[in-house]
Amino acid sequence: MSVSKIFASRLKEVKTARKTTFPKIAEQLRLQTFVVKEWAAGQREPDIYYLVRLSEVLNVSVDYLLGISDEPEIHQKAVQDEAYGSR
Repeated sequence: MSVSKIFASRLKEVKTARKTTFPKIAEQLRLQTFVVKEWAAGQREPDIYYLVRLSEVLNVSVDYLLGISDEPEIHQKAVQDEAYGSR
């Protein structure tokens, strides 16, 4: 499966799991709803800025959204290690 299809599938999956809607996601990203719906339909892909913002809004990793990881949750220690270097 292509990264685009995986992303679209994961976006819909996380939206449902978080009990949110495309309009709410779009509002948090300051985008029009149709843009987020196009992402979920695989008709368009977000640029890197919106990919990162989307992961923050949905509280999942970018790796999960792209299908690189099967673990959706962001681990705070991993985020801190990346930001400050492993100790």
